[in-house]
Amino acid sequence: MEENLRRALSISGGDVAILFQSSLSIGLWIAAALVVLVPMFAGKLKAEFLPAKVS
Repeated sequence: MEENLRRALSISGGDVAILFQSSLSIGLWIAAALVVLVPMFAGKLKAEFLPAKVS
């Protein structure tokens, strides 16, 4: 994977904008961000919206 990234950056002359030009790549970046961010905030949101159990 690193080799392909290096190749893409070499072809584009070092311009990282190549990684965000197609709609497919933007969709994959969004999916990757959601995979990282949703688990971080899911516990906080769950605790905020569910009522506390009273014993």
